[in-house]
Amino acid sequence: MGIGPTRDVVMAEGTVETVQPGEPTEQDAELSAAKAWFDPRGLTTPYLRFRVVPRRVKARREAGELDGRELMRDGRWLTTD
Repeated sequence: MGIGPTRDVVMAEGTVETVQPGEPTEQDAELSAAKAWFDPRGLTTPYLRFRVVPRRVKARREAGELDGRELMRDGRWLTTD
């Protein structure tokens, strides 16, 4: 999945789980609403939620930054020394 505009993007690869209606705790729902600036709990139609568990994450701003932008591999954050 891509997060952000095309010129400043984070790309994440991983597994996706469907969150069943009523599964998120009230605290999880509050945190999600605050981070997304959107609260689907007030909708009258069902709203689908998904949980993404990242395995690989890359970030870049321009095409020239494609190499060396891997931040996570095999579910482990990479560090630079």
